[in-house]
Amino acid sequence: MPQQPSRNPLDTVLAIGLAGGALILLSPLLYAAWVSFHPNGGPWSWANYRQAWVQGHFVRAFANSTLVALTVTISQTVTSVGAGYALARLPVPGRNLLLFLAIARSPSRCRCWRCPCSRF
Repeated sequence: MPQQPSRNPLDTVLAIGLAGGALILLSPLLYAAWVSFHPNGGPWSWANYRQAWVQGHFVRAFANSTLVALTVTISQTVTSVGAGYALARLPVPGRNLLLFLAIARSPSRCRCWRCPCSRF
């Protein structure tokens, strides 16, 4: 039977503290969600959401947001593919520096560069 490594008591304290902090930070959001389903302290109801859907013109807002998101995503993809091809295949002065800067500002590098010993 393999022996399990002993747990550091500070890890338990840290986990409890982080869970408590997360609960404190999420409590306003949980309260807002609870109140939104109980208008005027009454029973559970979808009335607030039905009213907001009709009065807020959410279909139009959703369509506008979708159009903007798709336009930005497609234009960024086309631009990035062209720039990536140029940096990878063509002899561009300062290419290594540009590639380093592009990788340095990438969000995917956070876990491996900033937190190499993260256990959570």
